[in-house]
Amino acid sequence: MSDHRHILMDGLNLTRGGGVVVMARLAGAFARAGWRVTVLASRPLFDTHSLPEGVAVSHHPKAAGAARSTLFRRFQLPGLCRKLGGDMILSFNYHSPVALPQVTYHINIIPFLPMGDRVRAVGPLRALMQGRAARAALSRSHLNLFESRFIQDLSGAKATPEAVRYIGIDTPPTGAVGHDDMDRTLVSVTSGAPHKRNDQTLTLFRAWQAEHAGAKLVFVGDEAAIRASLSPEDRSFVAASADVSFTGYLNRADLYAQLGAAYALVTSSALESFFMVALEGMAAGCPVLAADTTSAGESLGDAGLIVPAGDTAAALAALNSLTGDSRAALIAKGHARAAAFEADACADGFVDTVTQFVKAAS
Repeated sequence: MSDHRHILMDGLNLTRGGGVVVMARLAGAFARAGWRVTVLASRPLFDTHSLPEGVAVSHHPKAAGAARSTLFRRFQLPGLCRKLGGDMILSFNYHSPVALPQVTYHINIIPFLPMGDRVRAVGPLRALMQGRAARAALSRSHLNLFESRFIQDLSGAKATPEAVRYIGIDTPPTGAVGHDDMDRTLVSVTSGAPHKRNDQTLTLFRAWQAEHAGAKLVFVGDEAAIRASLSPEDRSFVAASADVSFTGYLNRADLYAQLGAAYALVTSSALESFFMVALEGMAAGCPVLAADTTSAGESLGDAGLIVPAGDTAAALAALNSLTGDSRAALIAKGHARAAAFEADACADGFVDTVTQFVKAAS
């Protein structure tokens, strides 16, 4: 691929967390492959994720927010693309109404859920806008790719193996912190979104703490949003407990250190396009406990503990099984599972798919 080809990445709706990781990883892969890359962003996104050389960021604060980004795309994005001189645009979940060939990477389950479920997840306005934008992308994009088979099936798109491109995970740094076998600290990498079910994670932790004196729970993510997602009772419990703590967002090295030192990573999320953080936990040698929802089985395979959603007794029994040889065997499976999703290899595969599409279309 000649180095003059220029791809624009429409990240106007991305805020922080997993979506930014995905975009940064793909930006790096396109740059490695000789593409010129410009990321379109409405917010500062890269305080915890560095971008490689060859990747520029074009900031547009007026596009921040669901409604404003929609208006920006409709009235300003076409002219911006002409000004920047892009040859192609890569969007995430949304249709970008521009004249350029478009590749859409679907990394969000919510737009393909029934309307009632979408409203409960993100509210009525965003539910309507996300659904329309994702459907428009499906019908109008030149190429649609999906973060998991689960999203592809949910979207109703034609099932083709090459359309599923996993995003992968970074390799943990060498010398990561090891786990103390006497430590019973649980980690939850989460957000304030209702589908993360932080209430169920806290219910499990209370049961875990009742059996294991000194047990702790660490929330990784936006502290204010996570606290706001809790019921008044849970907020009071967290405020009064010295055993529940918050780290805020972490860079990759600090996240892996946090995971590597934990007894287990716990996720109660009811909606995940792909459990990237679960694979990161496995890579760090941290056993993973997940609710049996959406893409959990596809992501974890037999290398994690998957229990019925909301079944505290089953989750508690699974955590208590993580001792001795059973723990060592699950960690070994986790390492092997995570190794199959190495970040650069997965991102390079994504770029190869796009490159082959461009060659076929030219």
